[in-house]
Amino acid sequence: MSLSLGLAIASSAGDIAGQELTRSLTGIAEIILSAAEDIHIHKPAATALAHRVKETINVIVDAQTESGHTIISPEWKAALDDFKSVLIDIHHALDEIRQQSYLAQIIHRTRIATGIEDLSQRLKDAFAVLKVTFEV
Repeated sequence: MSLSLGLAIASSAGDIAGQELTRSLTGIAEIILSAAEDIHIHKPAATALAHRVKETINVIVDAQTESGHTIISPEWKAALDDFKSVLIDIHHALDEIRQQSYLAQIIHRTRIATGIEDLSQRLKDAFAVLKVTFEV
């Protein structure tokens, strides 16, 4: 099952039960980590990004569990959808890098490094928006 399809299913299930959302986000973090670990060049940066994804998801899950929110506001749902979109982009980017040969990764190392930095910033930005909408 593709990550996009998995997120769509998880989103629907998450609307029904918060527990499903928790499981799906945790599963996505593991998929991203697996892709990052298969990268040759910039592996430390890729795995650091994957760990940031996991830590961010843990914060989201903990906040949702502690607050006991059963009703999700439209603003938070939109921010969560944007966050999931960033997760999909991270997975696709890391998977694309992973599929490149070692030589191709060396040749494109500057572009790869910049791409990983950009994804890290997008993750931070999406999480910041999600935090603001959760607190409102």
